[in-house]
Amino acid sequence: TPVFDKDGQLVSAAGYNAAAHLWYHPPAGFNMAGVPARPSAEDVAAAKALLLEELLGDFPFADESCKAHMVAALLLPFARRLIDGSTPFHLVEAPTEGSGKGLLVNLIALLATGSEAAGSSLPDNEEEIRKKIGAELSTGQPLLILDNVDNKRRLDSSALASAVTLRVWRDRLLGQTKVFEVPNNAVWVLTGNNPRLSRELTRRCISIRIDPRTDRPWLRTNFRHQDLLGWAKANRSALVRATLVLIQSWLAQGWRLGEVMFGAFDAWAKVMSGILGAAGIPGFLRNMEKLYETADAEGTMWREFVDGWWELHRDGRVRVGQLIELCNQSDFMAPVLGDGSEKSQATRLGKALQNARDRVYGHHRIESGGRDSDSKRPVYRLVNNDTTQLPLGK
Repeated sequence: TPVFDKDGQLVSAAGYNAAAHLWYHPPAGFNMAGVPARPSAEDVAAAKALLLEELLGDFPFADESCKAHMVAALLLPFARRLIDGSTPFHLVEAPTEGSGKGLLVNLIALLATGSEAAGSSLPDNEEEIRKKIGAELSTGQPLLILDNVDNKRRLDSSALASAVTLRVWRDRLLGQTKVFEVPNNAVWVLTGNNPRLSRELTRRCISIRIDPRTDRPWLRTNFRHQDLLGWAKANRSALVRATLVLIQSWLAQGWRLGEVMFGAFDAWAKVMSGILGAAGIPGFLRNMEKLYETADAEGTMWREFVDGWWELHRDGRVRVGQLIELCNQSDFMAPVLGDGSEKSQATRLGKALQNARDRVYGHHRIESGGRDSDSKRPVYRLVNNDTTQLPLGK
């Protein structure tokens, strides 16, 4: 597939391109018209219509941000070398099966590679996840698709969280002491039905959510193209050209970077917001707070607990046992406490509070209050993060 190199040059001539270190071998039947050096307003409008209306027009995106993120996912494989940094997970999600998640992922793969998506599920074990990441990245494929994130348990993987932010993945070869390194240039995609993600993974995602608002979404009809994937295959040359026109239009306007920021993915955010902004496609990264609220079940649990804690104790120093009573009365922190004995629950909550020291949830920060003068056990307190901080009292 033709792509842009890091200098903004379109690699579209068959054979080896020494500057980009790329070999381009056009597949049979791929006959793409040329991309103008300075696309006109009419060129951009036609490209947008093909992508937004003909290709994506029948998908029930939850909001305009989700649609913008889908366009960004389509563009990324062609613009990846223009981005000097990591790229986030593209979380393709829906309320239920049969909504069209797999079709969206197939469209990303089809435009980027000419083939449908080759996804796989995540292992349950953290060590196996780490091995899978190394194995997948070592193939050099442009897309890394992890299918059907389980909504029955929270996905929490330090290996996965690290992998998406690292420029180079370093690991040990299976069965050997030798270490290998591979560049991480893949477009990362996660799919799931209302997936539950840890805080660390949630903040590394952008949402592409579709919601058909019907009981059996797989029975829907009256689409522009009843066989959308077949239509996309037949029109792949024109669809690829449309993505290249949007990117080339941005380049021709001076590579004007967007002003949005997104943590470890700032380089990606500035390039993609620049391209989408130049094309007049709104909504990029405007639904992040909503994603955090709905997908970050861990954060929601802590915020509810901290709000109840503040209402009862304010900024007073409290023992873990007092917080256990609060949790049992109001059904807070059940996943943390478990269903063991009171001693077991106190141990689990104590460890969780220790790990949460100096973390802010909502308007309050959890602080260590030293030790209780009588029992010598650890105590904690909340500080209103909206006001001037005061030294800890006795």
